[in-house]
Amino acid sequence: MHNIKEIRNNLDLFKSSLKKRFLETDFDEILDLDEKNRKLIQKKENLEKEKKDISKSKDKTLFNKSKDISVEIDKLNKTQLEIKTKLNNILSALPNLPLEDVPLGKDENSNIELSKVGIVPNFDFKARSHYEIGKELNMLDFDLATKTTGSRFVFVKDKLALLERAISNFMLDTQINVNGYTEISPPLIASASSMFGTGQLPKFENDQFELNLDDKNDRKFLIPTAEVILTNMVKDKIFDKNDLPMRLVASTACFRKEAGSYGKDTKGMMRQHQFYKVELVSIVEPEHCLKELDRMTNCATKILDLLKLPYRKIVLCSGDMGFSAEKTIDIEVWIPSENKYREISSCSSCGSFQARRMKARYKNDKNETVFIGSLNGSGLAVGRTLVAILENYQQPDGSIIEVISLHNVDGSTGATLDKCMLRLESDTGQVDLSFSDFGGFSEDNDIDNLITLQPSAATDTPQGKQISWRFTVNTNWEDAPDVRIFATLLASNGIDGLPSALHLAPPGGNAIENDAGISSFDLQNSAGESQDPDEGRSNQLIRLVGSVLLENLQVAPDPSSYSLVVEEEIQNNSVPDEITYDWEELDKDNSMPDKVQNNLFVGSSAELQKLLRNNAQK
Repeated sequence: MHNIKEIRNNLDLFKSSLKKRFLETDFDEILDLDEKNRKLIQKKENLEKEKKDISKSKDKTLFNKSKDISVEIDKLNKTQLEIKTKLNNILSALPNLPLEDVPLGKDENSNIELSKVGIVPNFDFKARSHYEIGKELNMLDFDLATKTTGSRFVFVKDKLALLERAISNFMLDTQINVNGYTEISPPLIASASSMFGTGQLPKFENDQFELNLDDKNDRKFLIPTAEVILTNMVKDKIFDKNDLPMRLVASTACFRKEAGSYGKDTKGMMRQHQFYKVELVSIVEPEHCLKELDRMTNCATKILDLLKLPYRKIVLCSGDMGFSAEKTIDIEVWIPSENKYREISSCSSCGSFQARRMKARYKNDKNETVFIGSLNGSGLAVGRTLVAILENYQQPDGSIIEVISLHNVDGSTGATLDKCMLRLESDTGQVDLSFSDFGGFSEDNDIDNLITLQPSAATDTPQGKQISWRFTVNTNWEDAPDVRIFATLLASNGIDGLPSALHLAPPGGNAIENDAGISSFDLQNSAGESQDPDEGRSNQLIRLVGSVLLENLQVAPDPSSYSLVVEEEIQNNSVPDEITYDWEELDKDNSMPDKVQNNLFVGSSAELQKLLRNNAQK
């Protein structure tokens, strides 16, 4: 809450700043109430002094006058309480002041795009919405939730419930282990004072779910976000400078009436009364808020980078910011069914605005007690992330082909990896794919439009660069009897490495290109046992991993290793009247892992793709 003294001393700043928020603020009323309050304080002080003087006097005739003064002071106290209550109500409803670099604008149309990341999928079919996909899979049930609870709720079932939980855990693990946040498992109920501290009360009381408790004076609310609880962990405390920064993260259910949004996003999971969110909160020195805002935003986008979901960052204009924010960066993910970006995270610096309402302070270098700075942001909204995965990775038949390759260069040569490449060829066509840190993923050669490249993943590992190539085979390539897959790389000194090949289901066994002087080609499992990939078929969903052994290489930097895993999807007819599909390694060796260790994406998303494919086939 703003300090009335600061308003008096910086009136022009407050007028211009709140005008940027397009608020009609009656500063004349504020100053009038303030003046009345100060006059009452002065009058009370004078009366108190007079009463004190009388008490020292031996003149008993002044006793009645002392009683009259006490009565007058009581009246002034009541009047002052009314004035102060009215003044505080006005001040508590005033939002934070936007920083100077916040763009001026009334609504979202004035927000400014900062950057775009990732490739928006270009489907050759009409993109389905997440709720259509979920209903077809019988894993999203809005009708049942309406019957049991009401509108704007959903049952997430079976494998999608598993994926939702996996997404939440993946976000938590990343924010904790990579970005250095401390996990908190907080209460899901907040007091009225906590809601006031972070700015939900009093202005947005109608948007909150209040609990009907026996004690009417002890108001409690379901949390609209974990920000409320996490930020209020510093309420009424004084910290040492060495305690800062504090970085906290929690994954919780959130509850909002969303009263101002009826008629918008009435279908699906984009705007629910109950949803799950991983929340980030930072407590820092106020002068470090903007630096921390950049850091928090990068921590949030890290999740989308790992999931290879296209997104953009925008800075909100003055009229579109939240109540407590002085500056906000929104992250919006691409939603194919809507053909636009939608918010998935909002990261805000609040300066000392919330700290004043919470009385949260610290000792600075001068040993002065000053208010801390607070920030909050989503890292990310779990439900909307699930929506983005469902929609961005959908296929007309639910299928996707994934080839995982590992590329590295002999570090002793001083050369570095410049480009990773994948070639797919058959008797009827050829496709060349590539990846570089500078240019990302691209189709270097696909003149016959044989495949459609999907958002793929590149991960740095101790062994090199792990590439997850993801694509769908277009219908005009379905007649290919077999497909050979070549993996290669280009080092920084221009030397090609490892043009090896794995021939899937060739008539006469594996075909090996030996241009790099490969003396042996060996497909192995994790136990180092040789495998036979001859049973793999190009029209099935196949995941590749293995090893190529290189000997007597004449020119560095050729790669010292190359890895592949081979799995295929097998139709299972063991249950009458029911067809299922299972992943099996081509060697039938259960010692190999059934999921490549590429965090959430390769495991859970592969499961999702199987579900989509199986549903389409049924």
